[in-house]
Amino acid sequence: MGRWDRLAGFETFRAKLEANLAMDAGPVEGLWIYMVTLFEQFGLPMWIGSMPWALLSAWLGYHWSLRLVIKIRSRRALRSNS
Repeated sequence: MGRWDRLAGFETFRAKLEANLAMDAGPVEGLWIYMVTLFEQFGLPMWIGSMPWALLSAWLGYHWSLRLVIKIRSRRALRSNS
């Protein structure tokens, strides 16, 4: 993402996590704060990095399921004609 001068490692993640878990909030509000903070810190790079994998998996899954449906329908057609 071009932020080479501001790379965040595990220590940054752990510090943010500890700060969020130490907040005095209800369970739903605490979960919301935790999710928003993690997305602001790490979400966008993870989302951008996961897009190629998601697109490839979706494409492969579509073609695999299409073949499976065609095969099942052809077997049913053969059985119904017999």
